[in-house]
Amino acid sequence: NHRRPHPTPTCDMFSFGVLIQEVFRLWEQSDSESFIPMPDELSMIVSACTIGDTPQRRPTAIQLLANKYFL
Repeated sequence: NHRRPHPTPTCDMFSFGVLIQEVFRLWEQSDSESFIPMPDELSMIVSACTIGDTPQRRPTAIQLLANKYFL
């Protein structure tokens, strides 16, 4: 009688963080001359989104959109 957890908005934030991280990782591996490293502020956002042990500490989409990085 195992119940599968239901997806939540915190799952979406984790997925968003992983997606951004992978885009930069693949871009770096592409040997593209246009590669730029992930900006520190975006790196902090990725870290906040991918907190694994305490999902309730992940930012919401509204909180991310309020960040000056997305303005």
